[in-house]
Amino acid sequence: MAAGGSSNLTIPFVTTSQYSVGGSVWQDINGNAIKDAGENYTIATNAGEALYAVLVQTSNTYSGAPTVYASQAIAATATGYTFAGIAGSNNYDVRIVSAASAPVAGSAASGITSKLAAGYTGVSTTNAATLVTGLNTIAPSVSITNLSATLTAVGFGIEQSPVATSSTLGNQSNPGGFNGYTIPNASFNITDADGSIASITITSFPTGANYLKVGTTYYTNPTGGICPPQVTCTTWPGTLLVPFSGGNPTPAIS
Repeated sequence: MAAGGSSNLTIPFVTTSQYSVGGSVWQDINGNAIKDAGENYTIATNAGEALYAVLVQTSNTYSGAPTVYASQAIAATATGYTFAGIAGSNNYDVRIVSAASAPVAGSAASGITSKLAAGYTGVSTTNAATLVTGLNTIAPSVSITNLSATLTAVGFGIEQSPVATSSTLGNQSNPGGFNGYTIPNASFNITDADGSIASITITSFPTGANYLKVGTTYYTNPTGGICPPQVTCTTWPGTLLVPFSGGNPTPAIS
């Protein structure tokens, strides 16, 4: 019987560059994507949870779907989290999640419920020199395309949302004609735990009012209001932003 032949199988292994990805989470009170003096690093979470940084690989995965590459609890420091030894030439997302346990590496990213602690909102992100502001999300995320260098400033600015409560004033008599009533100071019950109130928004015209005066501008009721004599009135815009300072609208509302 003839002896069997032999053959060789060559498998080339290519060395993939590895990098680190890290950053921090802070209370971005003014929403400018820069940690300013007086703004603190934070790990705000819901009770029984921790704040995790989750690195999601979004390209070249075994399943073909976004997959959790790694996750770790964030610290309230300038180096809040660091993922080391990350394979280059792939796309990734970095997310922050308040959860009872760390998302498991290798699991489908679709199984992660992205959220912040109750009452918190993501307002900004950073990725090196790229600053993103004006966000209003409970699921902040930073995308990294074709990772090719170590990134140490993938950060998240979050803010505790202002809290408003209802306030009821006493009845005011109406003797007839055109009579104004200026809303007293301190009638607006609004607090902001980590910042200050810069403005309020009047979302609808007050029911039963003929006109609304803000500073020196008169707005007539869009459902049939009458402009007071010797006054030039303005059409109600639907909503109105009013500056707010020291616990009161400026200018006054009547």
